[in-house]
Amino acid sequence: ILGIIGSSLVVLIITLLKNLYHFLLDMILLGVSMGMVYPLSLTLASEISLKNRGMIIGVMETSLGVGMAQALAIGGYLSERIDLRAPFYFCAMARFATVLI
Repeated sequence: ILGIIGSSLVVLIITLLKNLYHFLLDMILLGVSMGMVYPLSLTLASEISLKNRGMIIGVMETSLGVGMAQALAIGGYLSERIDLRAPFYFCAMARFATVLI
C-alpha cells in the first residue's frame, strides 16, 4: 500500500516540476515506489495456485502490457482535450482508487 500511495504522490509531483533535475529525482522516486509494488504483486499472484503459476504470471504480464497500451491512448486523449497535466492527474486518481479497493 505504501508503494502505491508513494507512486500516486510522485505522479502528482510531476505536474509541479519546472526543472529537469527535479524530474529526474522524481522518476527515481517513482522507480523505487513501483519497485515496492511490482515484485510483491507477482509474488502474491504466484501464491494463488502452485499448479498454474506460469499461467497466472502470464495473465498478469499480459494485462500489464494491455494496460500500458490503453494508458498511452487515454493519456493522449486527455492531454489533447483537457491539458498536458491531465494524464498525470488521472493516473494519480487511478492509483489512489487502487488503494481504496
